[in-house]
Amino acid sequence: MSSEYRHAIIFIFKQTIWLYDNTKDSTLFEIYYPNTIKAWKNEKGKWILRVQIADYEKENPNVKIRMDSLAFSDVWARLVMDLAAGKAAEVVLLPYLQQAATLACQGYLYPINEVMEAVNAKYKMTEEDYAPYSLLKIDNNHYVFPYDVNSMMLFINMKQWEEAGLTEKDVPKSWDELIELKKTLEKPGERWTFMWTAGRNVWSCEHYLALLMQAGGRFFNDDFDVILDTECLDSAVLALEYYKKLHGISPPGNEGFSATEMLKYMSAGRVTVGRYTGGRMLKSFLTSNPDLLPYVRSYRIPQIDPKKGYMTYAPIDVYAVIKPSVFPKEGAQFLKWFLTSHHFINFLHTVPTHFTPPIKGIWESEDYRTYTEPGLEKLVSLLKERYNETDKLNFENAWYGYDFSCERGNKYYNPFSGAIWGGMMIPDMVQNYILGKMDAREAIKLCANQIRGTVNELKKTMQVKVKIEAWKAH
Repeated sequence: MSSEYRHAIIFIFKQTIWLYDNTKDSTLFEIYYPNTIKAWKNEKGKWILRVQIADYEKENPNVKIRMDSLAFSDVWARLVMDLAAGKAAEVVLLPYLQQAATLACQGYLYPINEVMEAVNAKYKMTEEDYAPYSLLKIDNNHYVFPYDVNSMMLFINMKQWEEAGLTEKDVPKSWDELIELKKTLEKPGERWTFMWTAGRNVWSCEHYLALLMQAGGRFFNDDFDVILDTECLDSAVLALEYYKKLHGISPPGNEGFSATEMLKYMSAGRVTVGRYTGGRMLKSFLTSNPDLLPYVRSYRIPQIDPKKGYMTYAPIDVYAVIKPSVFPKEGAQFLKWFLTSHHFINFLHTVPTHFTPPIKGIWESEDYRTYTEPGLEKLVSLLKERYNETDKLNFENAWYGYDFSCERGNKYYNPFSGAIWGGMMIPDMVQNYILGKMDAREAIKLCANQIRGTVNELKKTMQVKVKIEAWKAH
């Protein structure tokens, strides 16, 4: 890349845009599309981005835009590296709010009050329209815009379900009920009951966190001390034990938990019940196996103890502007233009029931429900009729779900959560136990000590400038 390109606006996760300051009078946007979504050969998102680019270039003649690709797994590492080098991007899409929390606590985020005011005015909203844990506020300044929630849900192949003599009343409310269904659903060597990965990846982090919350445990307290292996040890053990049971009714070899892998197993009839964060599975079936789509239904995830209430994992993805970038003010202006235009609705419609806004005013808006860009009609159909049940469940989960940015029982965002999530200490703990290398308590204590070591190292280089109260913590 030429050295004259010295700066960027990035849209990370579903799309990434770099804005390079080429001359005093012109800029160059470069859009990176995550190359991890290899199955989506006819991905509508790229087309929508091209339309967006054309409109922005028309309104801003000094701007030129081009597209490229960026590996999803490199996003956080690249951002941290660029911050250290003093060449960070302006606008970022962060797939986990905890990453924004880590940046905000260090003073790396730029206030976007004008962006929020413009969006709220367009949809006639107030802050009360925003789901819990979806906003980051410091001294009445906003630092993120939450564009979607991807909550944990069950997906059931009802054709196989009914062929096994099961009905809607048999949908499990507890994990024990799901485990018991192995006797009815499993065909040794041909079909498994469930799909619950234990690979060394963030999906294993998601699985364990969901179980730990249901068991009443936490990794941290509000002083950011690790309590997993002390006051929460029994809960941590219980969560690991359920993890192993669920992995035991899953097919061997499912290292990851991608939409492609879920599609493969469920399309081949090798798994009856799947689990995914968000409704992306419906789009996968619509585009790759439409004959199966009418039989796929979504439900709440089971609980360790349903009597204690319903808890699910519900991470929220956000836009943010990086303060130590070259053009943070311009980045915020671009974000304001995008979020108040029809391009934002089109963006949500590229993966309907997955890009579900955790904001009541937008989710209930006429634009979100009925506006359809020519070419997106088939996808938008997923927001209508029966399939809307998935979008509704995803939206509702945002109001009583949790993620790692602020664990259940805490009220402050954890400044270390972004780094811990990507450190693979949690998947290593899971594998140490499931593979029989350690008993549950040994695996938990090792993980807890590794997290303490990571936090201590982070404290040497990371200045936590502010403690941020979580939005509507419950």
